[in-house]
Amino acid sequence: MTLSISVSAILPVFNTDHRLREAIDSVLAQTRPAQEVLVVDDGSTDPETLAILDSYKGKITLIRQANSGVSAARNRAASHATGDWLAFLDSDDEWLPDKLEMQVAEIARTPGAALCYGSIVHCGIDGVRELRRARQPHELWPGFRLGNQFPPSATMIRRDIFEACGGFKIGLAEDWELFIRVAYSHPLCCVMKPVVIYNESWSSISLDPAAMLPSTLAIIDSLLIGISSPVSRWYWRRKIQGSIWRKASVGYRARGESGLSCLLRSLLHDPTPDLRYKTLALELASAAFGMQLSRQGQREVERR
Repeated sequence: MTLSISVSAILPVFNTDHRLREAIDSVLAQTRPAQEVLVVDDGSTDPETLAILDSYKGKITLIRQANSGVSAARNRAASHATGDWLAFLDSDDEWLPDKLEMQVAEIARTPGAALCYGSIVHCGIDGVRELRRARQPHELWPGFRLGNQFPPSATMIRRDIFEACGGFKIGLAEDWELFIRVAYSHPLCCVMKPVVIYNESWSSISLDPAAMLPSTLAIIDSLLIGISSPVSRWYWRRKIQGSIWRKASVGYRARGESGLSCLLRSLLHDPTPDLRYKTLALELASAAFGMQLSRQGQREVERR
């Protein structure tokens, strides 16, 4: 079965690193091309970034704006898009060649789907690559309330649904907040093969706990969508807060800082026995004896 839909590729850029050229090339090299490639320069001042963007004249639609943040840039591109579907890519990630082809085929098999996502190849700061398989839509809940299940670069969303939802909400954990609202109200579909190489870098806001904490704590009400019972809302609010503070503690440890205070707040909100207690012992030993946490301890992440 084939499906005739048009796709607008959306790529926000702000003083990016050397991966920008690879990101744009990965869009242009798709086996199933996008109908348009919308690149929003979010106020870049870096000469190399500007030169790279200028070198794609005639191949991309370049939109320039004053620096307003990644979600404002995505929303700006979406307002110019003409495609039926919006496909996002961050400037330090790279689509695999058949990303759009596989996702369009999956959309054709899922009538009414509003969002399609896929597995990713995760590339850590240390350069180690790991295949992270996506969960099928029926497996997303309730874990979706505790952590985003897929990065924007792995997704496609129907433009009319995106517009009806108001796009990304500026100043919040924008992708997670939007995706959970869409997932609760509309059918999703999933490609189990990897669709993107997702690159972590120290410049990523997702690795900056001080920047992420206010935005993630601010979306708790959105994460409670669909829960009407006061008791259940109280329970899940505590679970979500515990998860957010745990991730902050992991972020601080990854940056070589102490995550002890965040870890304690995580356990205060959600004292459920799990790996956090082992991490707490490592943190307390570090504080007491001046020992540096092991690499394994720094990278400990409780899987979503």
